[in-house]
Amino acid sequence: MIQVELHKVLLGPKGQFDLEISTRLQKGSMTVLFGESGAGKTTTLRMIAGLTSPDQGKIYVDDAVWLDTDGKQWLRPQERKVGMVFQDYGLFPNMTIRQHMEYALSESQNEEDIDRILEVMELSGLEDRRPGALSGGQQQRVALARAIVQKPKLLLLDEPFSALDLRIKTKLIDHLLRVHDEFELTTLLVTHDYRDLVGLADQILELNEGRVEKHLDYTASELSTTVTISAIKREGDQIVVYYENEFHSGRLTHFSHEKHDFRIGDRLKIGILPITDA
Repeated sequence: MIQVELHKVLLGPKGQFDLEISTRLQKGSMTVLFGESGAGKTTTLRMIAGLTSPDQGKIYVDDAVWLDTDGKQWLRPQERKVGMVFQDYGLFPNMTIRQHMEYALSESQNEEDIDRILEVMELSGLEDRRPGALSGGQQQRVALARAIVQKPKLLLLDEPFSALDLRIKTKLIDHLLRVHDEFELTTLLVTHDYRDLVGLADQILELNEGRVEKHLDYTASELSTTVTISAIKREGDQIVVYYENEFHSGRLTHFSHEKHDFRIGDRLKIGILPITDA
C-alpha cells in the first residue's frame, strides 16, 4: 500500500492555485491521473519521486516513510526506489540500450534481469544501438525498460503516449500491460488524453485545477470489450474500420497515409470510458 498526501501552491494559467492530492495506491495496481495541461499532474509525479519539494505532505510506502514534512523526514530520490519515464524519455545519446540498462541495474541484480526485460519489451537484438538509431516507439520502450529493470516500488509515467501515433501507441500499451503484470508493478500514469485510460486503469483520478474531482475504481476488463471487424472502407483520406459484437457496434477512423494491419474478421479490444456526475 502506498499512501500519498501532498500540498503545494502552484502558479497556473489562471493564477495561483493549491495542488491537493490525497490517495492510496494498492500494490500491483495501475492508477491513471487524468487532467488538462496545467492541472498539476507532472508536479505530483515529481513530488512523489523526490524531485520537487511539496509545501506539506506525507508519503508512506508499506512500512517505509518516504516523506513526512511534519516529522521532517525526507528520502532522497535515489533512496525511494522509483522508476520514472519522462515525456522526453531522458535517454543518453552516447549510450547503447544495454548500457542504459546496466546503468540502472542495482548491485544485487545480474545480467539475466536485463535479458528478460529486453525480451519482454521486444528489444532483443537491438541492445548495441544508441537512441539516435531507434524509432520513437523503440526509444519509449527503452525508457520503460530502464525504469523497470531496477524493480521499483512505484513506476511513474509522465504522458508516455503523447508523441506516438495510434499504431505505435497501441503496441506500447500492450507492452506496458505485459510488464506491469509480469513484474507485479505498482504504476501511476499521467495523461491529458482520456483515450489513454482505455483498458489500462484499476483506478482513475481526475485532476482539475489542483484537486481530485473524481475518484473512480475500475478493473481493466470493465473499461474494455472485444469486438470483430466487419468491414473496412476508404473514405477520403481515411480508412474507416467498422466493428461489432453482440452488445456494441461502431467505427474507427485511421489516416490512409499511416500503415495498418486491419483485416475483416480480426478481433480488437476497444475501450469504454465511464462517464459519471462530478
